[in-house]
Formats: sequence, C-alpha cells, structure tokens
Amino acid sequence: IGISAAYALVLAVKARMADGGDWHAALEADFQLLSESRPTAVNLCWALNCMRARLQRLRPQDDPLRVMELEALAIHESDREANLTMAQLGCAVIRQHQGNAQPILTHCNAGALATGGFGTALGVIRAANLDGLVEQVYVDETRPWLQGARLPAWELANDGVPVTLNVDSAAA
Repeated sequence: IGISAAYALVLAVKARMADGGDWHAALEADFQLLSESRPTAVNLCWALNCMRARLQRLRPQDDPLRVMELEALAIHESDREANLTMAQLGCAVIRQHQGNAQPILTHCNAGALATGGFGTALGVIRAANLDGLVEQVYVDETRPWLQGARLPAWELANDGVPVTLNVDSAAA
C-alpha cells in the first residue's frame, strides 16, 4: 500500500510538472488524497513521509522526477528486505514455541499484495509453512470490507498453505 503510494507520487510529480506552474505546491493535494485513502495503513503513512522528506531535500540541480523515482524504488526495496527479515525472525519464534506444526490465526491483509512482495504477517506464515511449522491458518474475514476473505485467504491458498476462513465473531 505504501509502495503503491510512493509510485503514485512519482506519477503525480510527472503530471504536475507537465502542467507547469507551482507543481511542488500542487503536489500537496496528491499527498492529502493518498494519505486519506487508507488512514489505518501504517506503511502508507511511512512511505508518504519518506517521499515528502525526500521532496523537501531537493536541490536546484536535481531532476525531481528522477529523484522521486529513486526514492520510490528505495522504499520498495527497503520494505521487501524488512519483510524477509520479519519472516525469518517470526519463523524462529514459531519454531521455539512448539517446534512442530501448529494452527495460526491471522487478521486483515498483511501479505504480498499489501507489501513489497512477501508480506509481513503472511511472510512469517509463508516462512513457517516452508519449514513445516503450519498445521492450519485461520484467516478472519475482516469486516466491514472483507479484505481477509479476499486477500490473505487467496494468497495462502495460492501458496498451498492450508487455510480456513473465519467469521470474525467466531475467531475465539
């Protein structure tokens, strides 16, 4: 989500610069629109803050479009590396807890579709599954938009991870 917003800002810079005028000030509306699109997404705020900080450090000799594109690429790579590290650390915790396959519950969308390609919570589950530590994953439907039913359940099923969809109120 944050990565998509970073790339969206690159496109916004391109469009705003083509429009002429004070493109830097006009870009503020794009920051606002993106930040309001999913206010609970932590990585959205993080990526937008990174892009804003980089924009503020532009020098007169810089090509704004190229600089912002490089920042979006750095955000993407940083997120992917963080996901892989989280997967390794989370898998180690699961391994210490039981040492054998166990059921896991997850809520909301924290997979490859929301991150740089591996996932946060689902990245941990993917890594644990590769190590034979997953018996079954229970995915809450995540009301009101049902992103759990639509995204993590789909991702896990496509990865061959045993998954069951839960009604949120039945999670306990």
